[in-house]
Amino acid sequence: MVSSEKKRKAAELEAQELGGFMDGRAKTLGGSPERLLKLVQATMILLKQPHLSKKLAQVVAGRWIHVFQFRRPAMSLLEHTWKFTASRRFEAPLIAKVKRELFACCCSLPFLHAYLGAQVSPMITASDASNHGGAVGISKELTRQGQDFVGAASLGDCTQQANILVVSLFNGIGGSIRCYDLLGVLPRHVVACDIHGPANRVTAKRWPATEIIEDVRSIDQDTVDGWFRKVVPLEELHLWAGFPCTDLSSAKAGREGLAGEASGLFWEVVRLLKLIKMRAPAHVVVKYAAENVASMAKQECEVITRELGFFPYWLNSAGAVPMNRPRLCWSSEEVEGQLRGLRFRELEYWTEVTAEAPYPELSAWLTPGCEWPGEEEGAVFPTAMKAIPWKRPPVRPAGISRCGDDTIGRWKADGFRFPPYHYLPQYVIWRGDRWRLTNSSERELLLGYGFGHTKRCMSASDIKRSKQAYEDERLSLLGDSFSIYSFVIIAAALCARYLPSLHYVDLTRRMGMAPGFRAPIRWKIPLCRSLGYGFPGDFKGTVAALNKVLLSKVNHTGSDIRITTGEVLNPRSVPRQSVEATWWKWEPLFKVRWTRKEHINVLELRSILLAIQFQISHLDVSHLRVFHVTDSFVAMSIVAKGRTGSLQLARVLKVLNAHLLGFGLALAIGHVESTENPTDGESRSLALLH
Repeated sequence: MVSSEKKRKAAELEAQELGGFMDGRAKTLGGSPERLLKLVQATMILLKQPHLSKKLAQVVAGRWIHVFQFRRPAMSLLEHTWKFTASRRFEAPLIAKVKRELFACCCSLPFLHAYLGAQVSPMITASDASNHGGAVGISKELTRQGQDFVGAASLGDCTQQANILVVSLFNGIGGSIRCYDLLGVLPRHVVACDIHGPANRVTAKRWPATEIIEDVRSIDQDTVDGWFRKVVPLEELHLWAGFPCTDLSSAKAGREGLAGEASGLFWEVVRLLKLIKMRAPAHVVVKYAAENVASMAKQECEVITRELGFFPYWLNSAGAVPMNRPRLCWSSEEVEGQLRGLRFRELEYWTEVTAEAPYPELSAWLTPGCEWPGEEEGAVFPTAMKAIPWKRPPVRPAGISRCGDDTIGRWKADGFRFPPYHYLPQYVIWRGDRWRLTNSSERELLLGYGFGHTKRCMSASDIKRSKQAYEDERLSLLGDSFSIYSFVIIAAALCARYLPSLHYVDLTRRMGMAPGFRAPIRWKIPLCRSLGYGFPGDFKGTVAALNKVLLSKVNHTGSDIRITTGEVLNPRSVPRQSVEATWWKWEPLFKVRWTRKEHINVLELRSILLAIQFQISHLDVSHLRVFHVTDSFVAMSIVAKGRTGSLQLARVLKVLNAHLLGFGLALAIGHVESTENPTDGESRSLALLH
């Protein structure tokens, strides 16, 4: 029983806690017999009164709500009762409905105990709805990714929390946070600051416990003091700052350097570093790392070095993956001696770091069915940049003097999105006779962010509105990000006291780790075009095993759970999280055409009802924990609550709840992104047949 140490009980056949009665013999949880008897008596006495008292009706209804918590589908039994207690008038038709509802509560008593002995379903269903029809799919088998996740999750969180506060200024898509995951280090708290909405959306989806602040200029003394009051215990603060490179990069004609509007935000880094050092408690060690493009003017590099007080490191990922990403990093911590396998060379303006590892196989990052002839030539892709389409070529484009007619033709055909030298033959990917540059999913992998890291940067509706704008946004987010292959070195220096002795290659062999996941430092997760969790062994997981893992992530307080790590989140400050549809092998069951027009939320709920009815009628399920995924947050939320204030939704929800109560089903419902819903295509195909 979840309670204090003094009141905690174990191995008891019967127990009562907060009005709940656990019967170990019957394997049920619900109201105690004495409590239920008194409640039924009170309800009958109330119904016998010639005049229905609103106050007494409210009290009795409240007692029923307590009982319904053990079987939430019963929540929809009370609908008109709340209208009656909130109304100032006494209307005979409404009073009659209230009495029927209260009497129905008494009749439902045999269904109001949760059956703890219910088995876990060996399958899971999915549904989707469009304005034309609905579709239902089913899975009875896991993919390799799903089996890997179940194996890793079954071991629990094997990483240890470190008393570190991470503050990531100009956070982008969370590169600094990704580094801690790769190192197997869980900071006590993370603050991410970025003004770009899609970037913040990626961070919120991948690391939902992160505190997000939009404007770096809004951080003041009160904000900093609040961090130190909230994050306890605390030993170190790590400040990351990848300030804008817009006015520093050599790719921009007429760059203004640190005097520019964007890159001038560097002075906010200086301000906040001084403020944090001033306000930090005496026992807290402040460490920091600032980074920017290596192509900046030397005089700008000298200014930054003078202000931050440390000689920069020059880093490039080309020693570990076939993509250049030269950056400068000013770190308060020495990198020398932290990782084995690194070489250092002191130059006039910086210390050059050489970090080499075997290149990943082409199949580990290249889209299946495509070819890259440049590999045979030993080509290395140019640095990733933002995708900005132009109607006319920009002024003085970088590298145009190196480009022939074919290269210029490709540059024009692609809307001048990138500098012309990006379209040189050795950088072109081919599928048959069609060419392209590296796409967003390939760049994510070559930069070390993991498969599909930025795919949730936009809502499903925005993605469907323009696939090209979606791809450009993902490319631009990656163009604004540093390479994890380089900056995991800096993170290792910051976290040196929490890490064992490591070789650089050890870290490059973990770059296939799924975004947002954190595996123990000794696990190897090679780069791959799928979600990797690194379970060290051959694990043949089943759908039932994954369902049990999802059940184990439920917290008794009702908080949302971070699916990939099992962390309990604060539901008031954290967005709801999605499961990965790629964990399961899906197959379509059926699709239906709607016979009348209804709101899309009602149709989504109807699709869920159809899935449950199918399991009951065709699979003979009863007294079972069943699982379902949907892309509708509205439908998921009201099913989880068991009630809704919408009359349209309530009509469908009552039918669904009746099935759940009557057949003793406990429905666990999860969310998948609309773009990943396995039944999305089937539901929309009905529109094509219309």
